[in-house]
Amino acid sequence: PTPPPTPVPTPVPTPAPTPVPTPAPVTPAPTPVPTPAPTPAPTISAVQEVINTVALQGGAEFEDPNSYQSRALAWLEANENVDTYGNFQLIQRYALRCIYEATGGDGWLLKSGWTDENGAVDECDWARLECFGNQVYRMDFELRTASLYEPGLGNNLVGTFPPEVSIMTWLLRLQIGYNSGLDNQQGGGFTGLDFLGDLTALTFLSIKQNEFVSDGIPSSIGQLTNLLFLDVAQNNFDGQPLEEDFFTPLQSLVYMDLSYNDFGGSTIPTSIGGLPALKFLYMLDINAGGDSSGEVEFLKTAAISNSILEEIWFEQNELGGNRIPTEIGQMDQLLSLSGSDNNLGGPIPTEIGNLQLMQFLYLEENQLSGQIPTEMGNMFLLEVFHFFNNALTGSMPNEVCNVVTISGSVFIGNCPDAPDFPFICACCSDICFPFE
Repeated sequence: PTPPPTPVPTPVPTPAPTPVPTPAPVTPAPTPVPTPAPTPAPTISAVQEVINTVALQGGAEFEDPNSYQSRALAWLEANENVDTYGNFQLIQRYALRCIYEATGGDGWLLKSGWTDENGAVDECDWARLECFGNQVYRMDFELRTASLYEPGLGNNLVGTFPPEVSIMTWLLRLQIGYNSGLDNQQGGGFTGLDFLGDLTALTFLSIKQNEFVSDGIPSSIGQLTNLLFLDVAQNNFDGQPLEEDFFTPLQSLVYMDLSYNDFGGSTIPTSIGGLPALKFLYMLDINAGGDSSGEVEFLKTAAISNSILEEIWFEQNELGGNRIPTEIGQMDQLLSLSGSDNNLGGPIPTEIGNLQLMQFLYLEENQLSGQIPTEMGNMFLLEVFHFFNNALTGSMPNEVCNVVTISGSVFIGNCPDAPDFPFICACCSDICFPFE
């Protein structure tokens, strides 16, 4: 028999290889950026912490190490006894040192105590300061007041007077006049004088003959209702007219000098004449104009409202022919009146003879007309009477000449041979003026 065929084995198919997936690349974790530690705020001294409470710029003024405020603070921090100062003394000494640093203190004429770099000298012993207790109440940098014989003299303050003085709200007297290098133009910019209004305790303010600039009289001064004495003469308070309501709050004022500023041709406010305590008033060459009524209205108001005025000088203005009011006869405490070179017109009122305490009367260089009233013979204390260069006519009454006999007065008028308005005055001085 035939053997069966041997079966051929069927090969097992080789399985296709399963590909191994390529793993996704691993993104490395970001390297953390180190967070810088916060810069600590600069530490300030305990002294500066106190000063910052009154610093006018909240402490920003100390960012410039060369500012006068920074120099004042550095001096204070270096005081050898600074740890013994209370807050009040720290603040007062800082304000005072600001004044020294800002106004060229090294060049002052009198500066004892101010120059002590260790701060050992009590501020009440510094030159030109006066204290009540530990408070500086008077700051006086006027070494000599001007007179007919010599000019005023300041302490050679130069530069910009610093507003830090206003920190000393307890100050009663501030006298910084006659310092011709003193201004309010810090760095060439106008700084104003508003800070004066913060010194509400002031009774005495003199800023005469400095280089302060303002559009008219600084309004801040009108806030100083305790003032007794005000002298702003010979600055640059120009352009803005005098306002009626500016003077009304100054009810305590006894002395006021506005002279040699240019107030833009405005009339003199009647509110000045109405100040009830005013005794001494000076308004020389302030570019004042005439009143539309034809009379000098502030004089009329003064005569009606104020019986204690002793001296009024308002010469060298342009009063447009305004007349002297007849009410002037009510000013029975008046000792001295100067209205010369004002373009006053009309007659000298007969009522002027009621001013029996009058000693000095200057009415020259006007357009006064008519005759000199015989009633002036009642002015027995009259020492000086100038009436030249007017349109007066006639001769000096005998009643008035009798005053010369009694008191040795000096009367000066036009010469008898003046071509236009000759005036006969048998009792006048040998000095006389041709009419011009």
